[in-house]
Amino acid sequence: MPTVVREVYERVQNSPMPNLPIYWTEWNTQYGKPGMAITWTHNPSVDMHFAASSVMKNVLETREYSDSMAHWTASDLFEEAGCPHSPFSCTYGLMTIHGVKKATYNAYKLLRKLRGKEMTASVENAPFGCDVCATEENNVSRVILYNWNALEIHDQPDWTDSVKVPVREEGEYLVTTAAIRKHKGSPYETWISMGSPHNLSETQLAMLQAHSEMDYDFVSCKSQDGFITVPFTLAPNEVFYMECEKKGDAIIPRAASKEDLERWNEIMTLEELK
Repeated sequence: MPTVVREVYERVQNSPMPNLPIYWTEWNTQYGKPGMAITWTHNPSVDMHFAASSVMKNVLETREYSDSMAHWTASDLFEEAGCPHSPFSCTYGLMTIHGVKKATYNAYKLLRKLRGKEMTASVENAPFGCDVCATEENNVSRVILYNWNALEIHDQPDWTDSVKVPVREEGEYLVTTAAIRKHKGSPYETWISMGSPHNLSETQLAMLQAHSEMDYDFVSCKSQDGFITVPFTLAPNEVFYMECEKKGDAIIPRAASKEDLERWNEIMTLEELK
């Protein structure tokens, strides 16, 4: 897909209208490996956590060659060939008919965080299908890494590496992370493990909603020579997001500043002495 998008861009660039905007208004993560039957009602690649890494790969690799990439569609409430009734139905939406967020939804949620100026975050060794993209805005660095596993590749390795993120100031940094993986930000695999029930109970739906939330965590890192270094491991098709911000003052209870807090404590001490 990135090859096709780039070819269209180059054709426009070499045309009498090189500034013509390019909008891709329908695209999706439908994907088939050799020998895999793909039909209108059988596109499991759009529901799997594979779809999250596909969104990352296709959007990030085409960002210089198009003005927009519109995912088809927002929801599985989609009437062509009849509306789906199953919780997961290989339909193209970012959310299921019950409003459960798919891996693709979470991929776009992370992409939306890449605000500000693009910068370079370096890794030591990225296998085929793996890449990194980073931005910086108001001294906050944001990084996305993904391990895309083409369906026809059966021995895609885990990506174990460290990412070096440039920072403006030396010191201690809080790195907040989010990951999309099976059962964590990708509920389809949970539904399959349940036996693919057609009619969900309230508890089952609540579990799928819970498993649609990404895997959040944090770690503290000390900068060295203008960089912070964060180790990570990504299994095939997993997506990893990092948000790096220099640590500031700890929470100040019931006061707007340290000065206000000190003044309040002084007043309270005088009241107690009375």
